[in-house]
Amino acid sequence: MAMRQRITWFVFLLVSIVLAVSQSAQAATELKLGHFMGTEDAYHVIATKFAELASQYTNGAVRVRVFPGGQLGGDRELTEAVMLGTVEATIVASGNIAGFEPKFMVFDLPFLFRDEAQGLRVLDGPVGQKIAALLEPKGIKLLAWGSNGFRNMITVKKKVMGPDDMRGLRFRVMESPVFVAMFKSLGASAVPIAPAEIYSSLQSGVVDGYEHPVQAYKTIKAYEVAKLVALTGHAYTPTPLLMNLKVFNSMSKAQQEAILKAAQEAALAGRALIAKSLEEQKAQLRAFGVEFIDVDKRPFQQKMADVYKQFEPQFGKDLIEAILQSK
Repeated sequence: MAMRQRITWFVFLLVSIVLAVSQSAQAATELKLGHFMGTEDAYHVIATKFAELASQYTNGAVRVRVFPGGQLGGDRELTEAVMLGTVEATIVASGNIAGFEPKFMVFDLPFLFRDEAQGLRVLDGPVGQKIAALLEPKGIKLLAWGSNGFRNMITVKKKVMGPDDMRGLRFRVMESPVFVAMFKSLGASAVPIAPAEIYSSLQSGVVDGYEHPVQAYKTIKAYEVAKLVALTGHAYTPTPLLMNLKVFNSMSKAQQEAILKAAQEAALAGRALIAKSLEEQKAQLRAFGVEFIDVDKRPFQQKMADVYKQFEPQFGKDLIEAILQSK
């Protein structure tokens, strides 16, 4: 009798273990997170921190695999993939979302933000929440706002000291109508080119220059072919962390809260890197022969003022004013 009880207990224990393992495997959700930038960039800091915290806060129920360096596509392709659900998550520059939700272009308006602090307050406040919600009908959940700082004008041969120096230059821009209009207002030819082709387009002379935040410029090694950086700070670059809405909604309430917490903390880690490393990055780039040019921004602002009038009907005067007047 004792032997039979021991066998019964052993079978019960074995079945319990198998069921527990099976349930754990079924409960685990694996997310692919792709981004275009390299492993030294703030994008990757956000991605890897999110992967770490998502697993930690869900007790391993959600696992995130990170694919950097454009392995799964560029910003536009990744945004579409997240919308379709073929990739579960991504980090992109907000201007590249314009093809899916045009109001994201409002952040591309020239000299919209005075500084990084104002930009982050707007993103974290009611305006950022309102813009984020516009993606949900498209099947995308915006988890958190990252930042890649301010963009500057970078050229191969001609030094840009003022807006008149831009006349006649061919400039690579993001695939955003606001960026196209911005550079046309300076008399430059705006050429939308995919991120993966920036380096080769500069190297081959297809374009005379392009614009990018300092860290991204360093990450893609564009300093090897374009060493003149005019510190215009003409546009701010929010980098939202996006997730497929259907996948997000399939999670339990506790898991959703854990994912949002992980995303917010990961975004803060990326922001901290941008704030801390700018001067260090500039020093490293100077060692590669890069020349940073301080410019008077006011003439650029004056030349680009009509861009606001052009896009005001699309974005709404109230939205633009809410951002400009934010303290």
